[in-house]
Amino acid sequence: MWPIALAIVVFIVGYTYITLNYRKDGEAYEPFQAMEDRRENIVDKNYYDWFRLKTERAENVSASVGSVTIKTVEQSKPLENVIPEQLVFYIPTRPVLLPNELSIDSDSEIVSGQPYKIRLELPKAIGQDERFHLQSFYKEGSIHLLASLFVKDIKDIDEAAFASPKGTFEFHIPTDPIEAKRAKCYLYNEGLLHTWSIPVTKSATESPES
Repeated sequence: MWPIALAIVVFIVGYTYITLNYRKDGEAYEPFQAMEDRRENIVDKNYYDWFRLKTERAENVSASVGSVTIKTVEQSKPLENVIPEQLVFYIPTRPVLLPNELSIDSDSEIVSGQPYKIRLELPKAIGQDERFHLQSFYKEGSIHLLASLFVKDIKDIDEAAFASPKGTFEFHIPTDPIEAKRAKCYLYNEGLLHTWSIPVTKSATESPES
């Protein structure tokens, strides 16, 4: 038995020496954390060439810039039969969409490199709930927006929240990957589809050749 014990001791001493002398400085690589950091990037692209845009909720609501005509139609089909098929596979689970009617105010143009601002009028209790998100996806001139509740079931939200007084909430959408001269926007909530189209212009800091 002693040869085995000796081999174990030699291995431990040798491994410890090599680790201490050749280990790289800096934080250890953590695959899971690296994946989470990537998902938190402002823009994430999948192999279908869809971009997930990290939409942020603004602390304050800015004044409306211009006006845009928004067409709203009733949509009785399941969401997966309405949104592009590739987008169905991009979204891991079927979103729980906001059931309330929405009033939408959008900037009249997208300025490349600057956040695109959308203002939604919805029940305050919902708008202030951290579980409410405006999911944003982009591909080839089309922006698809989902007014989503990050819950397993709509029953997870107190019914009284949907009846609370209305408030206006502003959301900022990054425009980095948008290269089209015009963008078609689609915003979905439960039973409704809102569509509009706006031009995409370059910011004053961009050169005409960029």
